[in-house]
Amino acid sequence: MPKLIGSSDTRQAVQPSNLEDRKQLFRMFYAHQAFGLARQACSYLLAHFLEVPETVYDSLVTAIHIHYCRPFTGGYGVGKLDEQIVPKELLEIHQRILELRHSFFAHSDADRFKGPLGKAHQVRIHREEGDTTIHIARLQELPEYYQSVLELLEALDQRTQYHIARLTKKNLKWLHMGEGYFILNLSPDTNELFVPADTERDKQILKASRREAHRRWEEWQISIGE
Repeated sequence: MPKLIGSSDTRQAVQPSNLEDRKQLFRMFYAHQAFGLARQACSYLLAHFLEVPETVYDSLVTAIHIHYCRPFTGGYGVGKLDEQIVPKELLEIHQRILELRHSFFAHSDADRFKGPLGKAHQVRIHREEGDTTIHIARLQELPEYYQSVLELLEALDQRTQYHIARLTKKNLKWLHMGEGYFILNLSPDTNELFVPADTERDKQILKASRREAHRRWEEWQISIGE
């Protein structure tokens, strides 16, 4: 039976806070998005492994590692995603992704990480027959590595979806939404799962933002065509 406070005329039921559930729901929503972006990049890379240009390859593998690790790092205000969500049988590949992200893809430390040619981050100059080219070290993992990454991402996609459904169902009595824009509530002042946003203001801002972006892209296309 809920605890009651106040006088006999103004008594209210004190509900236990669900703030931690709401923070966890926030983490799960963002993790689901991040894992989805990494999964798309990984699937594309595996489908075109031998034909992807080097610059596109570098962009894809960087995106895979950065997107994957985002839920497990930072998280100011809501906390990081707990590594317990990672299946035990895939924990080794999870730790490898984190290692590569911290030591190579998100930083350029000169002597922190080792590769096949020694230090992973190197600036090399190649001179041959009077020509000089500069090479920045690149890290290439085998397709089997990215196949394992994809398997992990697919497992985490299912797990984050499960937790989103579980937390929403658990707090269903705090879910009151009509039409319009709503924001996941991270305030300790109320247990509502989502709170209304300023719908008309948000509509105007989003419309103006899309219109401005479209205008700038058009100007850019015109400028490069001149």
